[in-house]
Amino acid sequence: MPRRRALTDAQLAPLLALPATEPDLIRHWTLNEADLAAVNRRRRDRNRLGFALQLCALRCPGRPLRPGEAVPELALRFVADQVGAAPEAITTYGARAQTRSAHLDELRGTFGFADLTPARRRE
Repeated sequence: MPRRRALTDAQLAPLLALPATEPDLIRHWTLNEADLAAVNRRRRDRNRLGFALQLCALRCPGRPLRPGEAVPELALRFVADQVGAAPEAITTYGARAQTRSAHLDELRGTFGFADLTPARRRE
């Protein structure tokens, strides 16, 4: 029997949308010292910015950025300013799929994020 979804696509979309207003960015996407220490372990602007954006997206709305997903301009500038990178650096982030994957693995290990597997759903 197919599972029924509790929410429609129209109801789900705003819950999974990236923050795009200044108050939401300040509340959810402000990086603290520990965050910046992890971000600054990356050498290149594109990797610092991409890593920071992945961290922010995992926290709010609670999902990783999708490959090629457009980050709202205000959000991109907000995070780029915090990590000292040019917003344009994001265009070359994740050119290697392994980079995104390695960053997500490190974010899971460092900050305690986990995939929602069937076993975790049951818990």
